[in-house]
Amino acid sequence: MVANSLDGAQMPGAPPPYSTQGLDHRMVRPVGLTNQRGEVGSLNGAYVADEGRGSYDGSAPPKKAWMNGAPASVGGNEKADHTTVFVAPAVPTEDKQKEAPQKWSLFKKKGDKKKNDDEEEEKKEDDVKPPVPMTQMFRYANTKERSLIFLGMLAATVAGLCMPAMIILFGDITNAFVYSDLDINLTVIAAQLNKSEDYVNATIQDFMPGDFFTQVIRFGAGTAIIGGIQLFTGYCFVTCLNYAAEGQVHRIRTQFLRATLRQEMGWFDTHKTNDFASKVTEDLNKLQEGIGEKIGMFVFFFVTFLASIINAFVHGWELTLVIMSVFPLLAITSGVMAKIQSSLTSREMAEYAKAGSIAEEVMGGIRTVLAFGGQEKEVKRYESNLIHARAAGIKRGLFTGISMGLVWLIIYASYSIAFWYGTGLILESRLPNDGEYDPAVLIVVFFSVLMGAMNMGQAAPFMEAFNIARGAAANVYEVLERQSLIDPYSMEGIRPKDTNGFIEFRDVHFSYPSRPDVKVLQGLNLQVRPGQTVALVGSSGCGKSTCVQLMQRFYDPANGSVLLDSVDLREHNIGWLRDQVGVVGQEPVLFATTVEDNIRYGRDGLSFEQVVAAAKEANAHDFIMKMPKQYQTQVGERGSQMSGGQKQRIAIARALVKQPRILLLDEATSALDNQSESVVQLALDKARQGRSTIIVAHRLTTIRSADLIVAMQDGLAVEMGTHEQLMVKHGLYYSLVTAQVPPGDGKSVVHEELSAGSEYETAPE
Repeated sequence: MVANSLDGAQMPGAPPPYSTQGLDHRMVRPVGLTNQRGEVGSLNGAYVADEGRGSYDGSAPPKKAWMNGAPASVGGNEKADHTTVFVAPAVPTEDKQKEAPQKWSLFKKKGDKKKNDDEEEEKKEDDVKPPVPMTQMFRYANTKERSLIFLGMLAATVAGLCMPAMIILFGDITNAFVYSDLDINLTVIAAQLNKSEDYVNATIQDFMPGDFFTQVIRFGAGTAIIGGIQLFTGYCFVTCLNYAAEGQVHRIRTQFLRATLRQEMGWFDTHKTNDFASKVTEDLNKLQEGIGEKIGMFVFFFVTFLASIINAFVHGWELTLVIMSVFPLLAITSGVMAKIQSSLTSREMAEYAKAGSIAEEVMGGIRTVLAFGGQEKEVKRYESNLIHARAAGIKRGLFTGISMGLVWLIIYASYSIAFWYGTGLILESRLPNDGEYDPAVLIVVFFSVLMGAMNMGQAAPFMEAFNIARGAAANVYEVLERQSLIDPYSMEGIRPKDTNGFIEFRDVHFSYPSRPDVKVLQGLNLQVRPGQTVALVGSSGCGKSTCVQLMQRFYDPANGSVLLDSVDLREHNIGWLRDQVGVVGQEPVLFATTVEDNIRYGRDGLSFEQVVAAAKEANAHDFIMKMPKQYQTQVGERGSQMSGGQKQRIAIARALVKQPRILLLDEATSALDNQSESVVQLALDKARQGRSTIIVAHRLTTIRSADLIVAMQDGLAVEMGTHEQLMVKHGLYYSLVTAQVPPGDGKSVVHEELSAGSEYETAPE
């Protein structure tokens, strides 16, 4: 909410040229910001007003800010709400006085947007991985599956040879039909050929087939045998390859989830959150299709093509070359037609998309349309766009018909050429046993070339599916074979029998992998004594939540070390370390199962009595028992059936069920209302008794009784002490508290209410 009472007022301490018109000083505060992609960024010197209308896009350079007359900076990896940004550009130094001033606004300039888009495109190109080699596609197959793959390929090869063999049989039976009723006058033929009758008779006997009935029986038996072989081999190769593919993909799915869960948090920071779901569903489905029956189908069609072309050249190479002479023309015509048709289809889809956007817009604003009686107007607007789409569709359909007719014209022309030229070769009839042409040769050559062309076209999509599978396998196999920098499954590292809970941050420097140029911690030194409660406070981006994540060893420091009982966390076993730490965050994640199962996630092998004990310790048992199914109640997707306070207490029970020596509370009550907060706070106060506790503070109710409060700024511990000690100093902690005091309350009121346990907040995260 932006007030108008201070129009023209300057920010305290700001240089004269820069003002913040329309801002109530009490509503202005520096915060971490969220860009348009939902990524948390940092901005030094941004002034924001509550309930704004925009979000910072991260394109502006660092600037200065002024808060209470002193420079303040904001940055880091902490969460922040969307706010309107009012930026005061940095004061130019003497070295930069001659530079032209740059105007930065809430949104990116066009040039910056184009530059960032180009950078993203380059990054995408860099992320494209080379396809997996064919020989490595089946690297995760076991011995049984490799045997099935070999049998499947062999069966597909045999099945592919069946059709060319069938064509040869058709050629033989054609000769039998042609010459079965031939009555030849040997005397006339001999006179015309100027040869003896014995010579002509011998020639005809060599030329003509034997008994017609025998030929028919032979043809029937041959086709039956070939059909049976093709049926058996077709069933074998599809079954074998699909069975092998199912086994491989099942194994890969399991290993992929395990490999993903063992990656360090930095890997997740640099990968999109939906990458995992995409790989599991899309990439693995593509992989399964490519290494299953589709590769067998490709082998089948390719072998049929190859055998058919060889068959055609063996029986009549001259006729084969004549038929294939039209193939280049057919390929060029098909390519040109496909390109034009694709363009027309895109235009039609674009017109339909425009009409669809109108319908979507109307449905989204249906109340406004009905309120102003705009139904007919919107129908006409929608119809006008449909007219354009209809015209584009008619044009596409007309061209499709013409292109199909032209393609088939070329195909039928090749048929006519084949029969015309083949008939001429037959009529020229050479001597027997000298490669002569007869009707059988014509049929075999013609149908072999035809079958070869058809099968080559049918093989292409299956080869494409295999190549797509190779690309998908590259993405999946990369994750499967990546060595995690922080492996939670590792058995290495020390496992002490017990821990005192003494935590130390010693000269810790840290930057997040996704933003290595932003220094979140810059030499932090901090100690948490056994059983001590330490609260971390500060503006957004100062590194509070980062300390919590380092303590769980989600990340390792760039320099310095985090120690537990004077031993570097990197020397501890990760599984053991995380068993010693209980975590409660601002937004607890509950899984879509029962209350009992959600609590059991905290530790394996729990009895029901231990679950109940943890719930009682978290002040959750009473409300659980009031539910219809008590501990068997379904919490819903992400705990949707629970209130905020109930979810938080279940999360506390889950954290306490493993009896941790260290408790990390990352703004555990900041998202709750006052009533829910008081209930949850009681549970937290009970939970942290006897445990080393680190609290990322948001409300003073969570830190008033802390043994030590640490005020952080720019990744450093600026102030340390109790609440009363820090308030007397009038330093950073004091400014964070007073920044949230309601207007009209004086400093004396602040002191009185704080000492009495006020619920005023520190500067929000």
